[in-house]
Amino acid sequence: MKLFYIKNEKKGINASGFYKQESGEFVVNEGSVVEFFSMGTCKNVPLRDNYIKDFCRPEGEDFAIIENPIVFPSPSAAAVFVKNKSSNGWTEWKDENKKPLDSFYERKK
Repeated sequence: MKLFYIKNEKKGINASGFYKQESGEFVVNEGSVVEFFSMGTCKNVPLRDNYIKDFCRPEGEDFAIIENPIVFPSPSAAAVFVKNKSSNGWTEWKDENKKPLDSFYERKK
């Protein structure tokens, strides 16, 4: 399985995951660091807050660490969760050489 990353050193985000080609789902790995607070532009704040509560542990005031892998219906849904703002997961998730997910897989329709 090929790993992909979203990293933002300035904001402290450091997430990894993989794409499940057969289902179109994207799994964010345990140990990933995501934004904790829910003041971003994330459209579905209550759902995100539930994911944070159920799958993560707070790390200070700004971050949460994923304790168990989380399966999202798409790469974009996973990127929105990690970054806490609207995101195109096909271009945000990158491999170790900074090549985006959509250069490896065709988007599910």
